[in-house]
Amino acid sequence: KVIRIYKRAKSRFEHGERCALSPEGGRIYDKNRLSPFKAGPFLFAMSADAPVVPLVILGAYEALPKGGILFNTHAWSHTIRIKILKPIETSAYTEETRKDLQKLVYDQMNAIWEMQNR
Repeated sequence: KVIRIYKRAKSRFEHGERCALSPEGGRIYDKNRLSPFKAGPFLFAMSADAPVVPLVILGAYEALPKGGILFNTHAWSHTIRIKILKPIETSAYTEETRKDLQKLVYDQMNAIWEMQNR
C-alpha cells in the first residue's frame, strides 16, 4: 500500500500538491539531539522527485509537552520558532544512496537543534 502511495506522489507533486512529513516518526524529546530519522519521508520525496525542505521547529515541546492536553498551561504565551533550511534536490539520490540524503538532512537539522538548545 505504501509503495502505491509513493508511486502516486510524483503525479500529485506535479499538480502542485505539497506535504509535510516528520522524519523522526514520533514525539520523542531529547534536548541534546534530534531522534534518528526514519527512511519513509526520504523515499517518498525521492519517488516524487520532490525536494526535501528541512525545517526545525523549536519550542513546540515546551508549549505542549508529550501527554499535555492544553497549550501554554504554565504561561500566557510561549514562543515557537521555525527555521527553514535550503531545499535539497532528491533527483541525484537512489535507494542505494538514500542514507546519504538522510544523513545530510539530519546533520543540517541537528546542527540547528543543538545550537538553539545550548
